[in-house]
Amino acid sequence: MKFLDLKRVNLLFVTKLIFYAIFVFFLWIYFIASFCCSKADLISSIPSEFWFSGFIVMAVLLRDKILFVLSLIYFVFANINPPVHLQKIHIPEYVPLKVCSYNSRFFFAQDRENAISTLANLNCDVYVIQEVWHSEEIYQQLIDSYMQKYFKNFNSVNWAEFWIMFKNDIQLKRQFKPKHEGFLALTLTVNRFNRKYEFNLINIHIWNPLVTRNTLSFVEMALGQQSVQQLPPYLVRKAQIDDLYTFLDGKSVTNFVILGDFNTLPSHALIWRKIWTSANVKEHISKVSPGLFYATYPSALPFLAIDHAFVGDSILVEEVYTKDLGLSDHKALILKVGIPAEGRNVVAWKY
Repeated sequence: MKFLDLKRVNLLFVTKLIFYAIFVFFLWIYFIASFCCSKADLISSIPSEFWFSGFIVMAVLLRDKILFVLSLIYFVFANINPPVHLQKIHIPEYVPLKVCSYNSRFFFAQDRENAISTLANLNCDVYVIQEVWHSEEIYQQLIDSYMQKYFKNFNSVNWAEFWIMFKNDIQLKRQFKPKHEGFLALTLTVNRFNRKYEFNLINIHIWNPLVTRNTLSFVEMALGQQSVQQLPPYLVRKAQIDDLYTFLDGKSVTNFVILGDFNTLPSHALIWRKIWTSANVKEHISKVSPGLFYATYPSALPFLAIDHAFVGDSILVEEVYTKDLGLSDHKALILKVGIPAEGRNVVAWKY
């Protein structure tokens, strides 16, 4: 009998030891090694809430208070965001702009006029939209029917899945299109208050490594006649982030706004360690969050924060919030930022 009790105790001890080892492994994956390689990134792309809710259940079943407390602590801190330092925008030293980011998720394929009018009602100066698949074709279809009605005073840049619209007093100075279509970068000049205000805008959509796409031109060029299914999406994601890092490498400017769908939780090293930035940019960038705990996905019952915004330290942030537009499975991420006037020690972004 004592032998059986001893065997049971040893089995319980070994089971707990295994779960502690797995717990430490996942902490390492999410907080440190999330992007040390594409396969680690693939594992960490699965929301940590699922993994660690499993640890909580196992802690209850094993009656292990330590594992239970550690899992709860992780649950809290995995999705926490730094507080936002909001600042009043003073005109004309800074020009206020309302910038709206939204993952459309094919809503232009539904009631297009409702989609366009809903966007227009946000009254944004700049719209940064992701996942408008075949965006150039769709935009041409919408120009005559709805764009002239709702966005007649706007200019637009459409490429790949990206759509950026900006008011007529904002001019496009230059643009950059990376090879793997993970972002679209623009330099924009605002002409208001008899001054010029220049800033750099990056519209982001880093792929979900679990979901294969089949509409991107670079895949067709890379694979020829082969099926896109043969290219693992987590490798495309790695290439997209490498493109972003290469683009930012060597740039020391501070007047930029980077936002969009990163398909990445705050606990991922991609976000909290900002490993997609070069050393020059990292020291001049900060994350902009609507609150300590916020979520943008899924819009019906949001519990994942996968849409993020970052600004350079010369950009002021007066307001930031999310809004469910009822058109997508994402919530919109909306910022009111202050762009500094030329001559305020802001270096132009060269590319």
